[in-house]
Amino acid sequence: MWIRFTTLAFPNNRLTSSTPATLLSFAVKKDLPLFFDFTRRLQHELTTISLDLTLRIGGNVRGYGITYNQASRNLCRFTEKRGVDLKKRFEGNVVMTIAIVLIVLVSQFRLIDGYVENYTDESIKRGAIVFATARGINALVSMAQSTTVEVGFIVSGSVSIGEILDPLNDLIERFSFIMTLVLSALVAIKILLLISAHDFFNYLIVVMGVFSIAVIYFNRRKEAEAVLKFFTIVVFIRFSLGIMVALNSVVDHAFLIGEVDTHEQNIEVFKDELELDSLDNVEIDFLKGLERKVESGVSSFLNLMVIFVLKSILLPLSFFFLLFSGVKLLWRSNILKIG
Repeated sequence: MWIRFTTLAFPNNRLTSSTPATLLSFAVKKDLPLFFDFTRRLQHELTTISLDLTLRIGGNVRGYGITYNQASRNLCRFTEKRGVDLKKRFEGNVVMTIAIVLIVLVSQFRLIDGYVENYTDESIKRGAIVFATARGINALVSMAQSTTVEVGFIVSGSVSIGEILDPLNDLIERFSFIMTLVLSALVAIKILLLISAHDFFNYLIVVMGVFSIAVIYFNRRKEAEAVLKFFTIVVFIRFSLGIMVALNSVVDHAFLIGEVDTHEQNIEVFKDELELDSLDNVEIDFLKGLERKVESGVSSFLNLMVIFVLKSILLPLSFFFLLFSGVKLLWRSNILKIG
């Protein structure tokens, strides 16, 4: 007796572990004249494939505990599950293809390169201005440290301005060292951004994007994972620094830039007051005012030191670590696998 079904293609035209157990038990019996004849109409597994499944059974079927209706229902369940798997796979491959095309377009049109480069240039400029202001205050403090003031009505004595300015002078020395590290880090980021935005990486992303779409379209499972992983590495090199700087700029403009402006103005005012005050006619009232100004200057320098280290070194490193961790999770997942 011959029973013909229309179903979906089995992988490699053979039974697998996902084949219904009832049909599989029939196939392994040597004395049962049962065989499956598959004819693949289309080679692409992403589409629904119509094939003729010819089931030839001889002897007493009920003796083996199965009827034709049971075999038909089991086969229909299997083919339905297979169709759902193919649909999900097709949708996933479409999403992956769209993502690759978007990445290639963003790289070619340099949609984020201009913004991150301008932000980095502005950060270097502001850091250099603060550094120059600090060195100018340091020079004024060094000049004023040799000045002494005669005080007292009954018992006379002298007070050195250097004693008042010495804590500020020490802090400015340390601040200058920190700002040197900050500016070095910003310049290094600037250079790395220029390297990552070079035409070489843009062309490489285009080539690897085409290869990735090709292995997805032609369903080359063995080559797909390796190609997609290499494409991920290229994308990480091309965009990781840009995304890191962009995220850093968001935090900077949202929380830090107001504080930086306030403390920069404070040290500028302090520098101007040191330049305008005459150190030849120093009075006690001036010394009291100078002491308050020094305390304000120390506070501003401390805050600027922390903010510049945070936004130029710590935050970029944190964002880079998060991006790197995300790529590692992507590698370990099944997202880069097709089929």
